[in-house]
Amino acid sequence: MNNNVSPIPPSFSKLDGRGPAIKLGSGTIEPSGHVRVLGVIMSSDLSLGKHVSAVSATCIFHLRQVHRDRQSLDVGSAKTLVQAFVTSRVDYCNAESPGVITDKLQRVMNSAARVVTNTRKYDSGLSRLMHNELHWLDVTEVTGRQHLHSATQRKLVVPRYRLNSFGRRRFSVAGPSTWNSLPDSLCDLELSLDTFKSQLKTYIFAKY
Repeated sequence: MNNNVSPIPPSFSKLDGRGPAIKLGSGTIEPSGHVRVLGVIMSSDLSLGKHVSAVSATCIFHLRQVHRDRQSLDVGSAKTLVQAFVTSRVDYCNAESPGVITDKLQRVMNSAARVVTNTRKYDSGLSRLMHNELHWLDVTEVTGRQHLHSATQRKLVVPRYRLNSFGRRRFSVAGPSTWNSLPDSLCDLELSLDTFKSQLKTYIFAKY
C-alpha cells in the first residue's frame, strides 16, 4: 500500500481566492477558473463570457471558410452550411445572456447573413435581409424564448424520461428538477454568487 497518498478526505487550501486545491500525496490539483460542461464553458462566477468568446471565434472561422467558396455555392447551400456550423452554435446554451454578450453574438449573426446573401459589410438593408429573406430572429429575441419554461418564475424545462429508477437521476433531469424546487427568491438571476450560496445554505438547513 502506498503510504504517500493522503487519506480521504484530502486537505484543502485556498489558492489565489479561486477555490480549494486538493492535495494528494506530494501533488496538488489546483482549481480552474473555467470548466467545460456539455460543450459550454462556464467561469467560476457562472458567467458565460468565455464561452461566448469561444463560440464567436469558432463561428467566424467557419464563416471565413464558407465565404472563401461562396461564389461556388447557391443561396440554399450557403444557408445550410451557415446553419450547420454557425447559427446552431449561436443558439446553443446562450439563453439569458447579458447585453454585452448578446451584442457579440449578434455581430456573428450579422456576418453570417452577409455571407449567405453575398452582400458587403456596409451594404444597407441588413435587418430586412435577416428578417424577411432569411427569416432569422435577432439574438435578443432568440435568447428571450429559449430554455426557460417561464420567464417570470425562472423555471427550467425538465426533459422526459422513461424509468423512474434511473431516468430521474440523470443530471439533465435532476438538475432542472432541483432548480425548479427552489423558492423564487433563490432563482433570482440578479443574486451574486456569494448571496446565492448564503441563502441556499439557510434554505437547506431550514428545510432539513
